[in-house]
This record gives sequence, C-alpha cells and structure tokens, in this order.
Amino acid sequence: MPPDQSSEPGAPGAPNTPNTSATPGATRGDRTRQALLSAAIVRFAREGSRGTSVSDVCRDARFSTTASYPYFANKEALFIEAVDEDVAGLIDDAVSFVAIDEDPGQWGRVIMRALVAHVDAHPLAGRILRGLEPDFTMRLLHIPALQELRKTVTELIRAQQLEGGVRQDIHPGQTASGMVVIVISLLMATMQTGADDGNYDLVAADVESVLHAATRPSS
Repeated sequence: MPPDQSSEPGAPGAPNTPNTSATPGATRGDRTRQALLSAAIVRFAREGSRGTSVSDVCRDARFSTTASYPYFANKEALFIEAVDEDVAGLIDDAVSFVAIDEDPGQWGRVIMRALVAHVDAHPLAGRILRGLEPDFTMRLLHIPALQELRKTVTELIRAQQLEGGVRQDIHPGQTASGMVVIVISLLMATMQTGADDGNYDLVAADVESVLHAATRPSS
C-alpha cells in the first residue's frame, strides 16, 4: 500500500523545498520518492545529518512521518541518496564537456571553475565540500554521481589517446579516477579555505602542470 500523503508536495504554504515537477510517466511512488529527496536536500543542508530526523524530512515534504520507509531504509540511506542527488545536479549544471572538448588541455580548471560557480545552487553538495559532514567526506568519492564523472573522463582520455594528445601507455580508467580525486580534493580545499581567484588560479595551474607531465606524450 502506498504511503499516506497529507497533501501534494509543493502546495501553497509548503516548506521551502525545491520544485519537483513530475517526470513524464512517473508513478505516484516515483513522485513521493523525489519529493522526499528534495526535502532531504534542503533539510540536511540546513541542519546537517545529526540535526535532522527522517520525520523532519517527511513533514517538510508534507507527508506522514512514516512515508519514507518504503523508499529509504533509515536516515543514513536517505542522506546518502540526497547527497548523490545534489552532487549529480551540481555536476550536470557545472560540467560542460563542449568547453572541455574545445580546450582539453585545461579540462581540470574548466571543471573546477564551473563547480565553484554553481555550488551555491546545490546546498547539500556545498555542505559536504566545505567539510561540514566529516563522517561522509571519504564516502563522497564513491557516490554514483562521481562514478559517472569518472566514466566520462575515461572516455575523454581515450579520445585524446586516439588523437595522439595523451600517452598510449596509461590506463584511461585508472588515470580518470586519479584525476577526479585530484579535482574534488582541490575543490574541497578551495571551499574550505576560501581561496581567492588569484590563489585558486595558481594552484589550478600547478595541478594542470602535474597532470600534463603525467599524461602528455614526450615531444
């Protein structure tokens, strides 16, 4: 039996949760799950994991306090899914692979600049990157959204190998994984130290120099 619903998510007077327009063909269960995730992103971003209960999220989404259980086993599962949802949104908003293709030599800087520019629109992702959920920091690198980014960077490296822009003797998947770790680590350092544009550009240039030395064919 589907969970009880006290009112439609997004109705007038509802708490400040993101708009959750229904995906074409979505079932009522799909809409309920998405509304819970959207409410969780806002609540976890504001109050943190420790300051949030599953009941809080359900009330924010205007559902009964037990509505989450068919979709999320516990608070930790809800938190992990909410983080992945918000990080995936950040990556989708920020990463322009058209721009990367135009300047593949600076793809790391392109990605980092775009992520910094869009992070305020993704408050839970920002909370994680600012180190405000220390218990989750290392797990961030293994969420599905970053796994997808690794796959995309792997394909970018393979394409550059075919064009002769990247060494043939490096493993695309392993190299992509290492590059994503470096980019995310630099992004977290930037968010947590509040580095200004000048310092950021210096660090980004140094990181790119190391990446180029490791991946570019010998002249």
